[in-house]
Amino acid sequence: MGRYVTAAAALLALVCGAAGCVWSVGALGELPAAAAGQAVEPDLTAASELAAQMQALYDANQPVSIEEKGGWPQPHQVLGTVTLEDAGIACDIYYGDTQADLRHGACCYDAQPGHIPGGGKTMLIGAHNNTYFHTLGEAEIGSLVQIETYYGRYTYEVYDTAVVREDDPTVYDLNADTETLILYTCYPFDQLSRTYYRYFLYCRPVWGQPIAEVQP
Repeated sequence: MGRYVTAAAALLALVCGAAGCVWSVGALGELPAAAAGQAVEPDLTAASELAAQMQALYDANQPVSIEEKGGWPQPHQVLGTVTLEDAGIACDIYYGDTQADLRHGACCYDAQPGHIPGGGKTMLIGAHNNTYFHTLGEAEIGSLVQIETYYGRYTYEVYDTAVVREDDPTVYDLNADTETLILYTCYPFDQLSRTYYRYFLYCRPVWGQPIAEVQP
């Protein structure tokens, strides 16, 4: 639940405004209008919207049963879609990273079980630099990545970028116990022949339900 603390704090900060309160951190000595004998007209619309946001925040922390949503993904299956508006990217994600799959969209590395959105592990999702991820370099720190799967929606925030050698084993940790999304493609972006470098976008989770089960 720690990954949603920022979102929770932001929503809780809206409570007084939605309810029509007049107290603030900078005016602790002042009385609310109602206490001073003044009628306060509650903003029911704002309160309703806030309640919906708080419910969505609560729901996002509840584990989702992937078994009840169709089971674990199988090789070559469409896992979902990835959207990165700041870079103009929107395409399907396939589970597996064969050349055949890469012709149709981005691919999620499947060599180890459970490395999918909500799985709490490191995910590698890549696509060719001359097709679906040719504008990956246009994303910036703070850009949001939206992934919609058949079992839920997930949001990630870009927090770092790197140009790395393709054979460098230190640029990611598949055994990490925290969820990280890495989008990658060949680098330089305009090179169509063989390249030994990759461009990485490191992203942290912002929103999305953890998967309840552990993939066998």
